[in-house]
Amino acid sequence: MGQARTTEAFFYKTVAKHQQGDLRGAEKGYRKILRHAPNNVATLINFGILLKERDELTKAFELFTQAVSLAPEHADGHANLGGLYARLGKKYKAISCYRTALDLDPDSADALTHLGIALRIIGQYVEAYELLTRAIEIDPDRAVAHEELAAVFREWGAVGKARAHLQRALDIDPSNVLLRLKLATLLPVIAKSSQQILEYREHFAREVSNLAKQDIVIENPAWVIERTNFYLAYHGMDDRPLQETVARFFRRACPSLNFVAPHCRSAKPENIERPIRLGIISRYFRDHAIGWTFGRALAAYPKDRFRTFIYTFEDDLDDVWAEMSARADKAVVLPEINLAACQKAIAADKLDVLIYTDIGMEPTSYFLAFARLAHVQCVAGGHPVTSGIATLDYWLGLDLGEPEGADAHYSEKLLRMKGVSNNYRRPHLQRLVKTREALGLPDADILYMCPQSLFKFHPEFDDIVARILRLAPDAKLV
Repeated sequence: MGQARTTEAFFYKTVAKHQQGDLRGAEKGYRKILRHAPNNVATLINFGILLKERDELTKAFELFTQAVSLAPEHADGHANLGGLYARLGKKYKAISCYRTALDLDPDSADALTHLGIALRIIGQYVEAYELLTRAIEIDPDRAVAHEELAAVFREWGAVGKARAHLQRALDIDPSNVLLRLKLATLLPVIAKSSQQILEYREHFAREVSNLAKQDIVIENPAWVIERTNFYLAYHGMDDRPLQETVARFFRRACPSLNFVAPHCRSAKPENIERPIRLGIISRYFRDHAIGWTFGRALAAYPKDRFRTFIYTFEDDLDDVWAEMSARADKAVVLPEINLAACQKAIAADKLDVLIYTDIGMEPTSYFLAFARLAHVQCVAGGHPVTSGIATLDYWLGLDLGEPEGADAHYSEKLLRMKGVSNNYRRPHLQRLVKTREALGLPDADILYMCPQSLFKFHPEFDDIVARILRLAPDAKLV
């Protein structure tokens, strides 16, 4: 009994060191306990948390799985194993662990919050809303639950409620820089009016400029910042000033972004007589519009003139990626959450040219673009807005799609290529399944359809649709 009490007291002293930031002292303490009591579940979990904080994920995984094996009834073990799976990008394994933790402890605000976050990430917003709301009922001052509930409301287009929950989270945790950044860059998914667009853009510019004047440091931005300024592109305005302001902020706040590949520290080679080493990167080399647009382009590069390298990120690989991989000289799957590892992996290929197909659609490729990984770095038009990033040299535009004076809208040098860049495979059309009558549509009327995501419709398009319908009274908008 005395030994157990001594161990327990020493454990709490070690946890206190951990909480105070003395990681070296805490590690020594946890190791000492495990030498005498290797199956101490609480120590296994807490030591695993420490190792996870230090990015020693393999060792943390071993400790969490050992804890779960020894005490399957211990909710914290499953919750922490779920957190590690989430960190590794294994979303569905994380969800399974969180559900087990919640079954064991239905009133755990931690389990409710983490499961809500995981479900929100995969788009299950209704259940995420229910779980996060329940977590806040149990613990009203849980800042992360308010932050994540704001993300759900943002996806639902309830931007006012999203702002209110972000502000509540910031009131609880006023030193949280990421909350301030999220409030500064919050944009409506579907704008109600052109006036609303102007108001949010003015707020965006003012608040990001204020943040840029402060000494802010953000570690591993690809992990902690999950959204880019995606919706700016659909405002129909010149986004270069805003994009450059944000890029300058991140370059200063995240020193790790300024990586330069060793082969790029010397002058760009001239008159290359060997095949050009060409890299192309996207998260969306999948069954996705980006995969359809750029996937077949690899076949156009002559093997005697180019060595092609393609890069994507972990999870959800499919037949489109397999087909692209077969066409490339080298295909690399990068660890999406580890920006430094991505930088080093691409740098090792000593690229002459690197093309980002769609900067701005997700954070990892956006933050990779701040590094100098090839002598020449380009952006293609998978996402139709300038990056604002100084290390991107050229925008690969089309002469048919760029108006006069468009050069001023790009931080990159605009190249106007002739023709169109899409190289889609001809689709296999299915037979007609339903008639107009089966769909409840009139046989004779003209039908207008614009099958696009709603956030891509500018508010001014409403007036255009109304004018069309007034001029064509027998038409129907589907």
